[in-house]
Amino acid sequence: MNIVETFELTKIFEKAEIRRARNPLDSLKRGLGAIFKIKREYITAVDHVSIRVNEGEIFGILGPNGAGKTTFLKLLATILLPDSGTALINGHDIITDTEGAKGCVSIAATGTWIRLFWLLSVRENLQYFATLQALPSRLVKQRVEEVLQLLKLEERGDDLPGDLSSGMRQKLCLSLGLLVKTPLVLLDEPTVGLDPLVTRDIRAFIRQTMCERGQTIILSTHDVYEAEELCDRVAILDHGRLIACDTPKKLKKMVGLKTVLEIKAVNLSPAIIKDMSKSCNVEKVGYTWADKTIGKVVLKVHSHDVEKDLPMILKYFEKHYVKVAEAKYSEPTLEDVFIKLTGGGEIE
Repeated sequence: MNIVETFELTKIFEKAEIRRARNPLDSLKRGLGAIFKIKREYITAVDHVSIRVNEGEIFGILGPNGAGKTTFLKLLATILLPDSGTALINGHDIITDTEGAKGCVSIAATGTWIRLFWLLSVRENLQYFATLQALPSRLVKQRVEEVLQLLKLEERGDDLPGDLSSGMRQKLCLSLGLLVKTPLVLLDEPTVGLDPLVTRDIRAFIRQTMCERGQTIILSTHDVYEAEELCDRVAILDHGRLIACDTPKKLKKMVGLKTVLEIKAVNLSPAIIKDMSKSCNVEKVGYTWADKTIGKVVLKVHSHDVEKDLPMILKYFEKHYVKVAEAKYSEPTLEDVFIKLTGGGEIE
């Protein structure tokens, strides 16, 4: 059964830039229109996206920053309404039955678009959001204590959010999606900016506790490892467009990669990487910064014959004073699928 189905879902934002004329006094006789010039730009954040999400699965939305992931989730949560197309949430149309759709969705987002109240304690924040979600008053206290216990925050219930670490605040944001048991939970980059230990705990919580509640989860992320580890299926977005959707295993098989060259190097820059791609005639290169101050980069090189191209790449790097710490062949990952489908470049 499909709990979410979108039909050509589209959202366009208008960006207006107001500029002053060079000589506003000379333009005054011609009116305000001559003094101030308005430049309008239209950005398609979600571009005719059609997907189906099955009941009970963890469905990933993968893409770089600016791909349209958060906008897509806001459309499903009815925080935004589409410019064209529509979606069904548990059978409720987000346009014609907005209240019905809203009642089927819980949101557990990062602090960027779900704001905590800094003068209320952790417990009071949860009580407030439980009331907003129309949880019966007789159940509010019970549910809040259950959620605090689930996320191991019971000892910090009387603290202010500002007294918590970033990891604990993220757990608090996650807890907002557990107060009311809805068929669908939306998670917007739940581990962004967290240290590895907290990230591991949150991923385990999503995979175990949240799934045991029988809820369907849509998880947006730009972390390809997180998507591969957690998700049953993954939709890849790029500039608002859906470019692929399937299980991680089938996505890797679809792009036909057999071997990928992984290089760890120092003293690199985007310009050198771009020039190397052309000079060595490799197909695509994706890279992730390990340390920008010293140009430390992890490269993923796709080519028609990586074994043949490796000596040429190493010779190029030597010529440009790039120190190679490690070079090895690896099996394709979801990151390599992402590079192949989106054209390479920096992986954020």
